[in-house]
Amino acid sequence: MRTTALLTSALLCLCACGDSTPNPDGTPENREAGLGPGDKVLLWVESSSYTTDACSNQAEWTAGLEAFNSALSNAYVAFGGNDEGSVDLLRCAVAGDLESCTPRNPPVRYEVNGLEYSRSFEDVSPIEDVDCTLVMNFDVVLTDAGDTIVERATRTHSLTGSDCEAFEELVVSESPNGRGISGCAVTFTSQMAVRKW
Repeated sequence: MRTTALLTSALLCLCACGDSTPNPDGTPENREAGLGPGDKVLLWVESSSYTTDACSNQAEWTAGLEAFNSALSNAYVAFGGNDEGSVDLLRCAVAGDLESCTPRNPPVRYEVNGLEYSRSFEDVSPIEDVDCTLVMNFDVVLTDAGDTIVERATRTHSLTGSDCEAFEELVVSESPNGRGISGCAVTFTSQMAVRKW
């Protein structure tokens, strides 16, 4: 059995929507918090970090988390308010051009509760060579503070399939902390700032 199969990329809401290099002269906008219908905002992901709860520290698993966290930084992302009162993740046709940014298809949509935008979804990843599937439940919350938006995405893991008990035992045996994957929760926190391009 190969635990590296657990490290396949899962969908998170932070997807680079264009150029990964901001204008060096870019300065934060004086923006009021909130995204109403037709409003758009373009942000630079300044940093990303993560914490774990009840998770294996097996070397391959930890390396996968580090790589995933690193991929979240140094990109830009765009959001826009829609006529239904929710917020969409946008895709930009021209790097850094907010006017070219439109909702993704299929939509990646967030429910609005004041200045918090949230979405939940599930992703699954079959584990190679065994009858066991990694199930990842995501809870994502964006907190809008005007010139900055903070994203917290919690990914909770479970296993389903006839070989999962044996697989979990293997991971536990390879983990210095004696923990496995099932029940593990990882929270990624990304700091995003409004930029001018």
